[in-house]
Amino acid sequence: SAVLIHPRAILTARHCFSNPLNFPSYFWTHDGQLIRIVKIITREPYYSGVIVNDIVICILENDCVEPPTNLIKTTFELVPGECLITVGWSLGYKKISVKGVMTYYGSLIEDNGQIMRMLATHGSVYYGDSGGGVFEDNGKLAGIIDFMSMDAETAAILDNGAAKLDYYYPWIDNIMKQEVCDWPWFSE
Repeated sequence: SAVLIHPRAILTARHCFSNPLNFPSYFWTHDGQLIRIVKIITREPYYSGVIVNDIVICILENDCVEPPTNLIKTTFELVPGECLITVGWSLGYKKISVKGVMTYYGSLIEDNGQIMRMLATHGSVYYGDSGGGVFEDNGKLAGIIDFMSMDAETAAILDNGAAKLDYYYPWIDNIMKQEVCDWPWFSE
């Protein structure tokens, strides 16, 4: 899964690029447009298996015809208890959660503000949703899906997490200003 943030750029999870022999080479849109990925920009340091800087910007060869999304920039745009919408591509099809399934409940001190934790009340993100978007109740992109954790004995979902975009926005803003001439594409 990935999210279009500019006509020529997507955000996704870094662990989706964990196998250098099998990096994704194309961004495939909902409308069937296939656009080659020409540059992969990672946030360092990244450690495989640890939820630190699990985010990547991919620059596309051509403009995507679908509309990009707007991003949150500050901590105050997302509050605990706020309903979220998750979008991912698990189980071979695009999934969009309905309001009330996911709720933002904050970040842990141990995460240093990098991870947004989500309470799943009637569902969960799943394997394959990684890199997909988490949208806050005004429709802005608030996170990039990173993980879900499950109890080994009961198979109950314990936690869902995403890279928190207000934490990463200064990095995203800096990279995008270097890569494209019209960033941000949305009005400030």
